[in-house]
Amino acid sequence: GDTKAFASMNPFEKGNTAEIHITRLGGEPRTGPQLERMQVDLRRRDRLELRVGGLPVTVMVATTKRVAVVTVRPRAWQEAIVERVDCSINLRTIAVALVGETPRCERFGVRIDGMDLLVGAEKDEDMRMFSLTVEKLQVDRLHPTPEVIFASVRGPFLKGHILREDCNSSHVMLGSGDLTLGELEAAVDDVTVEA
Repeated sequence: GDTKAFASMNPFEKGNTAEIHITRLGGEPRTGPQLERMQVDLRRRDRLELRVGGLPVTVMVATTKRVAVVTVRPRAWQEAIVERVDCSINLRTIAVALVGETPRCERFGVRIDGMDLLVGAEKDEDMRMFSLTVEKLQVDRLHPTPEVIFASVRGPFLKGHILREDCNSSHVMLGSGDLTLGELEAAVDDVTVEA
């Protein structure tokens, strides 16, 4: 097919489909190389499985507005490769104290309970997913008199989710994202402002 269109400003100006010819070399000596033809839609992500001369093959299409990537792999080789990676970090409690100089003492304290961070990566789709949950947050004034300044009172304090696409691109492309804050209470007085 014509590959010049992929170098243009509009890579799909000459069509939205591509015909792929897959040839298996080294097959049966009497049959020689075996050819398989297939047509793929470059506008959408897809995963196709077929056999070329008895060999299972996977064809993956990953596409953005700028480029389409078609990957052809023997399935036996692909199964040995990690296609998805998930990483989870769970912190039950984090406590941080801010120290003042005159007098030298703990002025403020911050406590975070139940923080979960999940990062997932899909290699064949070229996507990364980030998910963050914080169950409780409390900020206390510790000096000169103890006082709660800020606290979450109902539900998770924070829930956030971001999906990044085309991670190998030099531009950051976010497919989706949402951020939810729970119910909060805050109290600030003159002593807190002066501290």
